[in-house]
Amino acid sequence: MTPLHRRHPALTPLAADGGNESPPAGFMAQHLGGIRAMTLFSRLLYSGIAGSLLMASVMLMAVAISRTFTGFRTGDGALDTMLDGIGLVIIAVAVADVGKFLFEEEVIADRELRRPAEARGSLTKFMTIIIVALSLESLVLITKASRDKPADILFPSLLMLVAVAALVGLGLFQKLS
Repeated sequence: MTPLHRRHPALTPLAADGGNESPPAGFMAQHLGGIRAMTLFSRLLYSGIAGSLLMASVMLMAVAISRTFTGFRTGDGALDTMLDGIGLVIIAVAVADVGKFLFEEEVIADRELRRPAEARGSLTKFMTIIIVALSLESLVLITKASRDKPADILFPSLLMLVAVAALVGLGLFQKLS
């Protein structure tokens, strides 16, 4: 037994006769092997998810570019097509940022979020991505609605209010934690 086990007998499993004894030699190796296998599986899973998000982002960008060029080539609603393209690019950037965030936090970082400061930093990064995407998308929608039908500006304005509320909530979270 190690000195820690001598000082704290509750840390060792009880033997059949009620005495303290160390775990079997193979137990720790199996336990560590299981943890390593689960860590590898988790990293592969998150790598796949992050890769899928990045591929979806690239496809959204391709669709945005294609639609914008088609709109300019045909001359049908070039400005509307361009605003739609900007909206798709904003969504694509947000999706790419979420994929990058997942990859950085779950694959590259070889740690769990053990301290509150680490969890707060990760949550702040994630919420910042969402707030920026909401803000930019609401600006595009406000511009589009003000051109087409000024009466339809309510939804984009509410979306901007949601972005502002999320920003205020994030600020309060930072202040109170």
